[in-house]
Amino acid sequence: MRRAHPAPKWFTTPQKGDGRYLYFLGSANAAADEGSARELAAQKALYELSVFCGATLTTDFKSVEIERNGKLNQQVALSVDVAGEEVSIRQAATDKWSVGRGSDGTFDAYVRIRWPRSEYARVQAAQRAKAERGLALLLQAERATADYRISTAERLVRETRQVLGPVRGQMPLNHPKYANSGLVLQAAEALATRLKGMRATLERRMAVSVICHENGAPKACASRWVGTIRGRVTNAGFEVASKAVSSATASAILDSRNPAPDAALRTSKFVLAIKYDARLSGEESGFVFARCGARGVVFGTDKKEILSVTEVKPKKGGHVHFAGAVQKGCERAEKELTAWIDRNVGALRGKPR
Repeated sequence: MRRAHPAPKWFTTPQKGDGRYLYFLGSANAAADEGSARELAAQKALYELSVFCGATLTTDFKSVEIERNGKLNQQVALSVDVAGEEVSIRQAATDKWSVGRGSDGTFDAYVRIRWPRSEYARVQAAQRAKAERGLALLLQAERATADYRISTAERLVRETRQVLGPVRGQMPLNHPKYANSGLVLQAAEALATRLKGMRATLERRMAVSVICHENGAPKACASRWVGTIRGRVTNAGFEVASKAVSSATASAILDSRNPAPDAALRTSKFVLAIKYDARLSGEESGFVFARCGARGVVFGTDKKEILSVTEVKPKKGGHVHFAGAVQKGCERAEKELTAWIDRNVGALRGKPR
């Protein structure tokens, strides 16, 4: 049985550190020459230093025994791959080593590496700064998600992952929900998945807003008009947003103006704004006549652009009451309006016109 070169006392009873330095030990056995033994022992000591820093490491340690000319030769190799960004280890130095032959003539080595505590504090501070930056980015991403600013949230999540990818271990954070950087990274991954689902929903969602005027003044639309428009949008393959855009936003779209920021605009890929405009046309022989026109606009929220417009010329309707005359005129206008919706809104979902 092979007898190793004995380890020195400073190796068997190691000093973990003092006021200025931290110490890390490494050993190598049965190396072919003195230089290889010392180099491998130093690699192992540096590995211990990296682990102490909280690094995420992939290690590959190989020990192969080969018999040559009746003698057993042991070849040993160690490679260390530091995942993500390299931690810059400065001022680390070998301050003690011992190399000697074992009973079979191969070499054993023992190495101690000394590293200033100030450098360890520098590495920790850099990692902590990244962890805090990642937390700030995640919190911004969460606020953007709540506000349905999907593109902004996606960008912030990407930045969070880029910042935290290189952070070693789980750096502690002073936050009630995210106690360390590992939890922040987990939350960023979960939020990325959630945003992907939100974007898929957004692509098939359309907000619908119907406004009505009578004789130039705003008037509440009959539920029938609103229901018909929403039904056509559903038939075209869209999910109708539960919340319509405001009347002010719809009016801006209908007037071909850039609408003011509206939360409902961010929850849908498209907005369909409809306006019915009815006016008294006259009275004759006990009948009241009204004319009802309509305008429809499809607005793309992504690029804030108008995608399609229709103008329905006023249609005449007559009835003994003004309300009845308006209904008849608007029913005629509705036929042209819904035909336009079927053609243009359906095309947005890839349905044939």
